[in-house]
Amino acid sequence: ETTGSIGYAYQINNQWKVSSSYGTAFVAPTFNYLYSPGTNNPNLKPETSKNIEASLKYSDNSTSISLTAYQNAIKDFIIYEAIAENSRTNTQNLNEAKIQGITLTGNQFFEHIQLKGSLTAESPKNKDTNKYLPRRAKLYGNLSINYYIREWIFGIEQIGSGSRYDDKANNNKIEGYMITNLIANFALNEKTTINFRLDNAFDKAYALAYEGSQSSSTGYIYQTPGRSLYTNLRYDF
Repeated sequence: ETTGSIGYAYQINNQWKVSSSYGTAFVAPTFNYLYSPGTNNPNLKPETSKNIEASLKYSDNSTSISLTAYQNAIKDFIIYEAIAENSRTNTQNLNEAKIQGITLTGNQFFEHIQLKGSLTAESPKNKDTNKYLPRRAKLYGNLSINYYIREWIFGIEQIGSGSRYDDKANNNKIEGYMITNLIANFALNEKTTINFRLDNAFDKAYALAYEGSQSSSTGYIYQTPGRSLYTNLRYDF
């Protein structure tokens, strides 16, 4: 399958830039979708899509902000839906899906404080039925505040998502969520940094997907990570 893309950008002045792009894409079904025992569907077709995007960006020494609008038209969009146990129809193609959206991102420094984030609002639809695509939220984003002091960076990050549907008929709704992450970085020297992360600091219970109906005794939630502590050491050569 041949795919390609083309784009153009124009620098209006030192701060403002506009750009646009158009591309086509091809996504083959995964090995599990085709051959996983019980729920495989060897008749799946690959996805093909046409994507268009336009953006407006502003940047200076302390500020950057961008607004991006996009549309993805996808034929033979692949979804997984728990219709019945050991059913090949669990994995299936939709005739056509259309995803339209807009994303706002920003990054601002106030001396030692950095404020950055992004917000996306989109309409992910099954074009044939006008229903929302399974497991895709209409609104999601993140917001971070970082404080820089000598060798340290301390940060707090909020990640949130609106509700989504677990099925193509839009009968099983999954509620939205918001989680909080805490971050600390310490520069041991110019090349070595140690990082600490406490993800989902308040141990928020949330779901991204269900297997079956939430109201059914046979349905169950796919587990998401609870409170988790990570540390890593980075050395740049």
